[in-house]
Amino acid sequence: MVHSLGKLVQFTAAVAVYLLLSWHCLGVRFCCCCRSFAVLLVMLYRINLVLSAAASIYCWLSWCYSVLALFAAGVVVICWNFWFVLCCVDVPITEAQH
Repeated sequence: MVHSLGKLVQFTAAVAVYLLLSWHCLGVRFCCCCRSFAVLLVMLYRINLVLSAAASIYCWLSWCYSVLALFAAGVVVICWNFWFVLCCVDVPITEAQH
């Protein structure tokens, strides 16, 4: 829902700025309120872009951290297995052969 609302704000801001700029190019003069509204829409558009980028970066980083945690857990299990085999299994076999 929040993502859809953000996309709606982004689209509305883009359309409004496009219309205001195209009318301005045709020579239409705007009052201070309309210019302030256009500036506000541009700011909302940029804020939404920044928030979308931040959400994407957060999602990517959380995925990377999940992969790193899984890799670290695998390394711990492999190291523990080697330690167990070398210290607990191999030593009694070597002592039994002598």
